[in-house]
Amino acid sequence: MFPRFSLCVSVAAVASPLLLIPLLPDASRYDNQRVLELLCVLAAGLLWLSHALRGRLPCPPISRPLALLLGGLFGLGLVSSVLGLSPRHALLEWGNLLLLLGAASLVAGEIRRGGDDALDKVLTACVVGCAAYLLGVAWLFAVALKAGGQSDATELVLGFDNYRFLNHVQTVSIPLLALFACRCRVEHRRLVWLVTAAWWSLLFLAAGRGTLLGLSAGCLAAGRLLRGRAWPWLRAFVLSGLAGLVVYLVVFVLVPVAFGMQPFGMLFGTLERSIATPTSGRAELWALGLRMIEAHPWLGAGPMHFAHEAWAPQLPAHPHSWPIQFASEWGVPAMLLAAAAMVLSIWKLACRDVAGRLSDPRENATNTALLVACTAALTDGLVSGLLVIPTSQLWLVLLVGCAWGWRSNAFGKAPVSEGVLQWPSRVAVASAALAAVVFVAGGAWPDLFRLAALRADNLPANAKAVDAPLHPRFWHGGHF
Repeated sequence: MFPRFSLCVSVAAVASPLLLIPLLPDASRYDNQRVLELLCVLAAGLLWLSHALRGRLPCPPISRPLALLLGGLFGLGLVSSVLGLSPRHALLEWGNLLLLLGAASLVAGEIRRGGDDALDKVLTACVVGCAAYLLGVAWLFAVALKAGGQSDATELVLGFDNYRFLNHVQTVSIPLLALFACRCRVEHRRLVWLVTAAWWSLLFLAAGRGTLLGLSAGCLAAGRLLRGRAWPWLRAFVLSGLAGLVVYLVVFVLVPVAFGMQPFGMLFGTLERSIATPTSGRAELWALGLRMIEAHPWLGAGPMHFAHEAWAPQLPAHPHSWPIQFASEWGVPAMLLAAAAMVLSIWKLACRDVAGRLSDPRENATNTALLVACTAALTDGLVSGLLVIPTSQLWLVLLVGCAWGWRSNAFGKAPVSEGVLQWPSRVAVASAALAAVVFVAGGAWPDLFRLAALRADNLPANAKAVDAPLHPRFWHGGHF
């Protein structure tokens, strides 16, 4: 089976930072990435609606406990959205997250039906996209060397309004690239490992502490849960990181020094920066989130409403922590349901039945890499906006879809047929898909052609556009 939707999401994820033209009038790079994400989630919603009307279940089944957790989460989120200060924006966020989950389920269905071939096609698209991005960075680096002046290392981060958004993508993509290096043909393996090492080097260039923390946590979790089956891939993964460090030291340190310039990047100042500002301004965000939780403990202030509370003190529009975000906007019960659903999903991935396949290195590598990537994303999201930014959301769709589909597939066995929805389930699924599409399309439409005005409205008094802090929540403007 050809994974059409999965490849569309892959192309959108890898191409979004490489777009050089605005897709809408006055759209920034961030807005371009949001538009691509909107196209993907709306397509997912319409596909789900089509399948539901025909009584088909296009995704692998999930366990009853996980279904109850997710149902409770989105049920509470819906009530919180209706009661929020701005229901349009709250329902937009609610619908977008539901459609992201729907998109991941469609990817999972294609991986489940297509097996190894479908998974390798998706991973190939990821590697090709990252290689194209690296070529763009190489071109910017060559221009900087030729110009002779000392450039800010963040200027080498191509296509993102904030260089940390690249780190969010790398939390998910580095394990996937390393996974394909173990799964691809032998004749392509060196090239894929080279791309992986170069991709690591950009992480050291930007000194992404959250990503390094997440990947470290992922490796520890995989080693603890999978034990001996994890070590072959983990060793290769760690070696690829060390190779990436060597690439960084040679390309971004020694080469600029040879040209009479200072080293590029922030790696050498990471320890000093961590000591000086260990939370990098997050303490104020978390304090605001805790005050919101105290004021609205049960249903929160409403999805996306942290941005409203953060406007007066001109803070970023999300708290850089998914537990605080869910608790302050959706309520503490919803946060607990979300946490339980995430932990249960990772646990089921770690406990995948591997009877009879313990000696298969591809199976073990796949299990380990997906577990590392999922744990890394969950950990990085504790201190970052990985779950908020549109491009990293698309990468999460790919990750969750691949992990879900791979775990549910019995490779080498009979083809998997689609499940059948009974009438009550058909009505419920069709209603949820239609509502999510309406909420997302209706919530985003009023802002599509006034993106520049949104950014202007977001400026503090007497501030110039160049000095204004970014408030990336849904659109670049951020504030509603």
